[in-house]
Amino acid sequence: NVGQVQLENYTKRSKKEFDHFTQVSAPKLVKHLLAVLDNLERALSSAEATDDKGKIIEGVKLIYHQFKEALEKEGLKTIDPAGDRFDPYFHEAIMQVESDEHEDNTVVEVFQKGYLINDHLLRPA
Repeated sequence: NVGQVQLENYTKRSKKEFDHFTQVSAPKLVKHLLAVLDNLERALSSAEATDDKGKIIEGVKLIYHQFKEALEKEGLKTIDPAGDRFDPYFHEAIMQVESDEHEDNTVVEVFQKGYLINDHLLRPA
C-alpha cells in the first residue's frame, strides 16, 4: 500500500512538472514564431503587389531560415542521413536498393528529414 501511494504521488508530481514545463515553454516558442507570422503576412502582401518571382522566392527563403532558427533555438536538430550507415533508431527504411556505389546498410536517399528535439527523437528520417 505504501508503494502504491508513492507511485501515485510520483505520478501527480510528474504531471504537475510536465504541465508547468509546457506552460513555460509554449509561450516562448510562440513568441519566436510570431515574428515569422508577421513576415509571412508581409510576404503575402508583397507577393500580391508584384510579379517579380525572384523577390518572392528570396522572401520565402528568408522566412524559412527565420522559422528554422526559431525552432533550433528551442532544441530542434535535423537528421539528414544521406550517405550515413542505417540506424533503425534514427532512420526508417522505405525500401532497399542494390548499389555498387554504396556499402551495405548505407542510406542512399532521404525522402523525409528526421528531427530531434533536445536530443530526443521527434521523427525518424
